Amino acid sequence: MKSHHSHISRRIYFDILWVVLAPLACLGCLILGSHQLQAGVVTTGNVEPPDPLSWTSGTYAYVGHTADGTMTVDGGSQVFALVGYLGHDPGVTGQVVVCDLSSKWATVSHLYVGYSGSGTLRVEAGAEVSSQWGYLGFNLGSAGAATVTGPGSKWTMSQLWVGYLGGGTLRVEDGAQVSSAGDGCLGLRSNGTATVTGPGSNWTMASDLYVGYSGNGTLRIDEGAEVTTRWSGYLGYDSGSIGMARVIGHASKWSVSRDLCVGYEGSGTLSIEDGGQLSTSAVYLGRYSGANGTATLSGAGSNVTVTGNLSVGDRGRGTLLIKDGAVVTSRDGYLGNWSGANGTATVTGPGSKWNVARDLYVGYDGSGTLVVSDGGELTASSFSISNKSLLAIDVGYGSLLSIGAENGTITNDGTVRLLAGAAATAGSQYQPIAAGTWRGTGAYQAVGGSWDPVTHVFTVSAVQPGASGTPVSLELSQIQRTLIEEPLSGWSVGASFLNKAGQINFTATAMTGQVLSDLEALLPAGDVVLGAWHFTASGSGYSPGDPVYLSFEVGPGLARSDLHLWHYDGSQWSSYTATDLSYAGQYASFTVTGFSGYAVSAVPEPGTLALLACGAAAMLLV
Repeated sequence: MKSHHSHISRRIYFDILWVVLAPLACLGCLILGSHQLQAGVVTTGNVEPPDPLSWTSGTYAYVGHTADGTMTVDGGSQVFALVGYLGHDPGVTGQVVVCDLSSKWATVSHLYVGYSGSGTLRVEAGAEVSSQWGYLGFNLGSAGAATVTGPGSKWTMSQLWVGYLGGGTLRVEDGAQVSSAGDGCLGLRSNGTATVTGPGSNWTMASDLYVGYSGNGTLRIDEGAEVTTRWSGYLGYDSGSIGMARVIGHASKWSVSRDLCVGYEGSGTLSIEDGGQLSTSAVYLGRYSGANGTATLSGAGSNVTVTGNLSVGDRGRGTLLIKDGAVVTSRDGYLGNWSGANGTATVTGPGSKWNVARDLYVGYDGSGTLVVSDGGELTASSFSISNKSLLAIDVGYGSLLSIGAENGTITNDGTVRLLAGAAATAGSQYQPIAAGTWRGTGAYQAVGGSWDPVTHVFTVSAVQPGASGTPVSLELSQIQRTLIEEPLSGWSVGASFLNKAGQINFTATAMTGQVLSDLEALLPAGDVVLGAWHFTASGSGYSPGDPVYLSFEVGPGLARSDLHLWHYDGSQWSSYTATDLSYAGQYASFTVTGFSGYAVSAVPEPGTLALLACGAAAMLLV
């Protein structure tokens, strides 16, 4: 363990030293005069053979073989080798910089940046490096880092492995180009990271890109850069692997000519943010059994175009979240495609859309859950829900499922759940599903209101007020909503119930004392509790498993991603995930199917922080 930390410390030291000295080395070559430009190659330390200008396409070249070494190539010089090693032996560091226009280093076969030691390669100012195979971090314990920077700077090769058995890092920036005639791989059996950043920066591979093959891989594309994959992309390829990709910012783009598998047999995470773009022929989230794939699309201008199928939970488990104005377009859509698969998709927030040109199946042979909330919109030519699947859609914010331009067919053999939270206006009427033909034998659950199966209109229930700790009695065939207040803390919570015959006796009690203190000890930095309640219910109108839509009043100025949900089982708190969590400027709403303790926390607006702190202090004293 001690030697491992020593190796990391040496690597950090040399990386920092190289970042500072490499640009100065190139500048120094220019300052020294014409005789230096003619030589164009400067070495220090252990370089074998010692004169790189004498190397040929048959040379085994070492920069840092048995001791540390460096090489700078500039002034239009060209260096050749059969194989290149940067940092050959364990504990040895080898560093190469190739700088200025027309300077080049070419290896006919392999280029190892970090063979068993640590290697650093920097290509800048229009220089070029070429190799047949490129490795960043080849053997166990090795580390390799490459930076290609500036317009005209290039690294071309047949195959590129970033993190083979050791750790690898690739950075392509400021208009530089990296191209692979074959595959690209981040984290073959170790950890590999690539960042492609800045307008004009590009990494292109003629075959597949593996982000996490058998190890862990991370890809980041930002500030207008682009990655082009001519065949398929895989995030989390083998079982146990982890692959993550982020495309961030306007004009940043990942183009995949064939399939993109987020979680092929391992775990994959894809994020398209703040105007990023993805184009591909098909997307599979959770491709095979045991795989787990998650995709999050967020922000106005963020766009995903899928010319074929978008399968959320193909044979494994998949999760799709479209929020904050992002748009997804696909030919067909599947949530839970094959038997045993599970797929969940959420479209939430104004401007957020999923446009399906043909058919959308919520559960095909597997099970699926679709949530449309907070003004999100989904369109499809036809729409089907299997008997193991659920559609949940809220009312009051413009959420809409439109099928066949409002003339298509909805086939419901599962469950359609229509939800009215605390913010919905009593007596208002909505048509959140627009279709021409309604088929199937599935259920339509009205929560917080009533549903007319003929006109397909949802009418919001009146609200029965109540106080913390005091039972509220509701005849659910008449009123399905209540709002409970706690004056001391300023908290309030709404509860919306299933429209059915029978009476429910419902009690919501604001949490105080040690239980509240235990929750505060778990909060992320800066978070405060915006509401913590314990719920109980009895009566003929309630059955365990019935959906109840809770609405915690949390105030304005937050985003859905700011909210953290918690569950109290009677003895301890734990993080809670709700697939239908929605937030529309005042209330955080989500469905539960059993009563116990629940809470919401977030970083509040500065203007409300003092009031919340006073309320929380009072509750703790109680």
